[in-house]
Amino acid sequence: TAWSMSQRKILFFDSKSYDEKTFKEALKSLNGQEKLRLTFLESKLNEETVDEAEGFDGICVFVNDNLEKKVIEAIDQRC
Repeated sequence: TAWSMSQRKILFFDSKSYDEKTFKEALKSLNGQEKLRLTFLESKLNEETVDEAEGFDGICVFVNDNLEKKVIEAIDQRC
């Protein structure tokens, strides 16, 4: 299928350098580099940054991100 053949793009909001290191190491140890492309942002998810999710297959958020209904609905329209 097209899904299994293409690389999925995942966006991390509000990530720190240790998050990036941990997730990249995990992806490497699982031999997943060809399946996932990870992108890390320092900015928190909120109404002003939600557009950055455009074109990604999924997002990862952390505790300080804004997950209000209107932000979730905006993400749903972009991913």
